[in-house]
Amino acid sequence: MEKVKPSHHKAIEDSEGLTALMFASQKGHFEIAEFLLTSGADFQLENCEGETALSLAFKNGHLNIIDILKNQVDRNYSSNKECIRHIACAIQSLKETDVNKRKLIHAALNEDPNAIQSLLKLGVDVNARNESGQTPLIITSQNGLLETVKCLIQLKANIDMKDNNGYNALMVACIKGHQDIVGLLLTLCANVDEQTFDGCTALMMATQSSPRHTNIRHSTKEGYTALMAASENGHADIVKRLLVSGSDVNAKCNDGWSALNVAVQNGHIRIVDLLLLNKADKNNAGETVIIKTTELKQLKMVQLLLNSKADVNVKTTNGWTPLMFATKNGSKDIVQLLLDYKANVNERNIHGWTPLMKASLT
Repeated sequence: MEKVKPSHHKAIEDSEGLTALMFASQKGHFEIAEFLLTSGADFQLENCEGETALSLAFKNGHLNIIDILKNQVDRNYSSNKECIRHIACAIQSLKETDVNKRKLIHAALNEDPNAIQSLLKLGVDVNARNESGQTPLIITSQNGLLETVKCLIQLKANIDMKDNNGYNALMVACIKGHQDIVGLLLTLCANVDEQTFDGCTALMMATQSSPRHTNIRHSTKEGYTALMAASENGHADIVKRLLVSGSDVNAKCNDGWSALNVAVQNGHIRIVDLLLLNKADKNNAGETVIIKTTELKQLKMVQLLLNSKADVNVKTTNGWTPLMFATKNGSKDIVQLLLDYKANVNERNIHGWTPLMKASLT
């Protein structure tokens, strides 16, 4: 493999004037920033808004990157004592701010409203973030601390802010099943269809909070909404609240899955019923849900979908029908149910196989 030459791309800017060093400094990528500086990246360059790598590191509180950039300033401006003194004071101020920010989060977790208010009087931002981008409101919503959530909201905490993975307070409350907090956030007009960022990292949070491990966890979760989170984790009461609040029942992830797909995959029949009552699309929900329920041998779920007028003869891209899956799996009860709803016994898939042929192989 050819080694990347140190000089490559270190001063290339994007449309906003951000260099690789600026981006690394902004995002806290210490090793990349160190490598770029060692390779001769220009730390004095400014973006379109007049910000440098150092000011971006300051703004985002990345102390380790600030230190290495300060060393560059020391070497290049050793004769400018005023400049160095100003940077040293700014670093000290940032460290004090970082300590107070941690104290605020600690006070929130300890449900200490007096400490929270005292820290805010000292100038600590009520929306201060930890290393994961979580605000005190997100953390307390995740942990089910209703009274502290109320306190933070009264102190003007932003209910729509997201952490580094794209989760806001409503989403984490939905995932954890904290109904009272979900209800409170909904009364404050939290956006029920706000979406997470793309990528597996956003999904890990939901995976860790759920005891179930489903086959959809490898897929992209761009577009994963609060309703999907509640449906996946079996929180029927929260699903009700979200639907009443106007959540889009047919919203889809980038992979085509809806809340109905997620509920079916996890076997939450009560939630499936709720979604169907609220006009979830059972015939156009990614991998058609009646096929999935048949494949998973979920008799009651198949019955529910058929009662809701799901298409009994719907096909996959390979021409497979629910009856074919049921006969292949030897699911006699489901086969009989599908036949009762007039499933076509002579339907063929793309290879010419009928349900009866499939049954003969089991």
